[in-house]
Amino acid sequence: MKLTNLCVHGACNLRVFIVVLGGFLVHLAIGGGYVLGNFAPYFISYIRNRTDDTAVKNVDALWVTSIGTVGNMFGLSVGGLLAYKFGPKTAIFIGCIIFSTSVALSYFSVDVSYITVVLTYGLMAHFGDAITYGTSIQTAIKWLPNHATLAAGIIASGTGLGSVIYNPIVTGFINPDNLPPEFTDTDDEKYAYGQTFIYDDHFLTLVGTLAAVFNCGGRPLWGIVMDRVSFKISLACITVGFSAVTGTLFLTEDLAKEWFLAWICSIYFFYSGIWAIMPSALAKLLGPKHMSVNYGLIASGSCLANILGSTMATTLKSEIGWQGLFFLASGMSGVVFIASFFFNGVGRDGAKI
Repeated sequence: MKLTNLCVHGACNLRVFIVVLGGFLVHLAIGGGYVLGNFAPYFISYIRNRTDDTAVKNVDALWVTSIGTVGNMFGLSVGGLLAYKFGPKTAIFIGCIIFSTSVALSYFSVDVSYITVVLTYGLMAHFGDAITYGTSIQTAIKWLPNHATLAAGIIASGTGLGSVIYNPIVTGFINPDNLPPEFTDTDDEKYAYGQTFIYDDHFLTLVGTLAAVFNCGGRPLWGIVMDRVSFKISLACITVGFSAVTGTLFLTEDLAKEWFLAWICSIYFFYSGIWAIMPSALAKLLGPKHMSVNYGLIASGSCLANILGSTMATTLKSEIGWQGLFFLASGMSGVVFIASFFFNGVGRDGAKI
């Protein structure tokens, strides 16, 4: 049966609903992998005290995400190829198996070294995640072409909601008594930024949980924005907003801790938009058939940027401090904001996206 018979003029029927719901539920489960910011201080401390990697610092947790972008790059393309060859069900099933296996292997790798954790929870987990991510969104866009960005945003929001569920579980299991970190160093390099001036671990977990709510809700909202206006305007709003809140995050050190919560939620709200608008923009520019493969090619740029960013962060942290890192991230987002004004993409139907 042709897709046009199942979704006429954007009107959803039961089968379209099932496709979108299925993609959302898959990402809800995989969202458990996005609690890194919450429990990174715990597993970094564990590795530092129970393995030979005694010099590992909290800022080194950036490498889990950075190497993970390599997995994203290949996973998106592999997922698209698997879906094309064997169908989306098989591709998503393979991605879920790889992701679940990576989490199970991390139970053992954390007792070996930090590098092994980067390989299992970073590279392998993101590879499996990306296979399911690109394939499920690509499939939903095919079924709901008139609301492609909204469909992508709804499915991607499952990832954010998964973090909402898993963050309190992680903290409740690891630190039920809300013990603060013990500062034994003259600097704060072994601790996450929030821990340097907020000594309430349960509150920091609340920050992570509510940030995940904004990450979850922001994706479909940005999808609606792009469907109503354009990719260019959406990208400009996302990047200027992210630049503003990231560049001023250091101000929260002298404010009530609730302001830190508000800033982090804002950062995640703007950050979430990229994950909603990029797949839809690629589908409109190049067609939905190979959207996941094309997304993988685009992700190679993100991969390089993350690796360079982690290298700079781990080497410059002691020189420029947290505030300098925030300014650096803000400036990079500002460059994208300026570049967005030069975007003049035209979809396959001849209309500007």
